[in-house]
Amino acid sequence: MSATQKHLPKQTSSSLTLFVANMDLLPIATCFVALVASIGSSIAGGGGGLLISPYMILIGLPPQVAVATPKLAGLGLAIGSVQRFARSNVINWRMVVWLAPISIVAGIVGPQILVQTSQKVVGYIVIAVSISLSLATLKSKVGLEERQPSKRGRLLGYALYSLIAILQAAFGSGIGSLIMFVFMGLLGMNALAANATKRVVGVGILIPASIILFSNGLIDVPHGIAMLLGMYCGGWIGAHIAINRGSQFIRTAFIAVTIVTAITAAIRF
Repeated sequence: MSATQKHLPKQTSSSLTLFVANMDLLPIATCFVALVASIGSSIAGGGGGLLISPYMILIGLPPQVAVATPKLAGLGLAIGSVQRFARSNVINWRMVVWLAPISIVAGIVGPQILVQTSQKVVGYIVIAVSISLSLATLKSKVGLEERQPSKRGRLLGYALYSLIAILQAAFGSGIGSLIMFVFMGLLGMNALAANATKRVVGVGILIPASIILFSNGLIDVPHGIAMLLGMYCGGWIGAHIAINRGSQFIRTAFIAVTIVTAITAAIRF
């Protein structure tokens, strides 16, 4: 055996050690955080941004990039959860027809105001609305069963959804959970149908928003892809849990998320 052959295993081992030492493990951590956040978000109908956005800032991304990158990753959550929800026929496709065009417009308009609107103002709005919604949900049976919405309630629901969808496209970070109350309180859905339908129309927000934000250089692609993969898996898992546990469980999780959203916004702003 030649000297070169004797030293080959050692060289290979050293090269492998050097390769592992030089690996950037941060995207793996990002994927895991996204997995955990998306499981909770897919169960409660929102709130994943409460974990994702602070994490993105913690690892050193600029605030605008930290807000923008989860828009791309959110497609994984939406697709994964919709695949599972669609199998159980809990999506309100009739509402999707009306809400999808609003979502697309919101996905285009929202990113345009990302750098122009004071996040402090949005924070105050989120605090007030979150507290109001959690109290209103606690004092009623909203979300426990399907009901026929009134014409007035439906029009108000579409109007509020338009506003919240634009804010979600611009800022995210817990704002999307407010859509759940619109779907349950004004559009007559139970918590499970509201959760499932929200994911479908969310695709209309996320695709144009991601394209616009990417074209403006505000999406960190490596972390965005890592998050997308984690959120796809988490979205499917969370939807599976939501279907098995039902509307009462989702409604309780939603109330918890809105309270945490209000507290988080109060601390941040």
